[in-house]
This record gives sequence, C-alpha cells and structure tokens, in this order.
Amino acid sequence: MGSVVLVPHDDAYCEEIFRLSSMPAVKDALGLPDGTLEDTIRFSQLVREEEKSGTRVPRVILGSKTNWSA
Repeated sequence: MGSVVLVPHDDAYCEEIFRLSSMPAVKDALGLPDGTLEDTIRFSQLVREEEKSGTRVPRVILGSKTNWSA
C-alpha cells in the first residue's frame, strides 16, 4: 500500500497541479473553471497568505509514487 504526505503549498507544485486539475474528469468533478497556469500560481500564493494570517491551513496531497521535489 502506498502512502500520502500533506505538505504546504509551494510554487514548485503548481505546474503539476494545473496539469492534473485541467483533466476534464477532475475539473468537472471539482467544478473548476477553465484556468491557466498563472491562475494556479495565484491561487497557491493566495492560500499561503491566508495561512500566514491564520485564516486557512491549506495542504497539497502528495502520493508516494510521485516524484515531487520542492
């Protein structure tokens, strides 16, 4: 069985998050609008600011089979 890790948002994840969340099945299931990589980067920056202010604690879920490096 694999494992997952919850990590803070980081711009290093934005390209892959954008790629995966742009897949029609994912985008439609989450009700996401059509967007751009820049939109994903702005969202990541926004949630990090919200975390600093104490209004949100967002995390990215990384699977063990994914080669992530931030």
